[in-house]
Amino acid sequence: MKPFIGVFSDLVPIGGYNKKYIAVYSILIGLLGCAILLGVYHTSDDPAQVAKKQGSDAVTYFADIVVVSFTFISFEASTLDILAEGKYSELMRIHPESGSSIISFKFMWALLGAMITTSCVGPLSDAGYFHVLFWMALALSVTPLYPTIAGWIPEKKRTVDEPGMKNLCFRSCCLFDNGTFQAKKVSLLSCV
Repeated sequence: MKPFIGVFSDLVPIGGYNKKYIAVYSILIGLLGCAILLGVYHTSDDPAQVAKKQGSDAVTYFADIVVVSFTFISFEASTLDILAEGKYSELMRIHPESGSSIISFKFMWALLGAMITTSCVGPLSDAGYFHVLFWMALALSVTPLYPTIAGWIPEKKRTVDEPGMKNLCFRSCCLFDNGTFQAKKVSLLSCV
């Protein structure tokens, strides 16, 4: 998903921003995935066993819901990851003296989060406390929403008046950066 998301965010500023609203929409999609899983696992009964007792159609339906929900959550994670990578790459170009410290900082926190997650997921899933895991996932999914809406991601608002920009909709809520597309067509298309 990352190459598509990266190219889309570079070429289609939503509301004038390349990252802000794409991040917000991905967070909302991830929250939807968590909410669906919480809805499925809201009872004390194991929904997989309940579906199994109801027959193969119920099992297929249950599996489809779980897969789609996890896809929504993965979409949020992939989108936020590629947007963050794009931002710190941009910052490294502006401040080359930073070297690789930004990447080391990011991976330090990612590794710490992975260690904490791994130590929680195993015991909770072995005990059948999936609903607890999905509540934790919901809390982690919503965490980046406020900083994103508040504009903590520093980015310049794009306008249709810039050279190479084209309107995709009547109110300038979606733009297309034709200038970047034409200048980097080969590299952008090879990413996709």
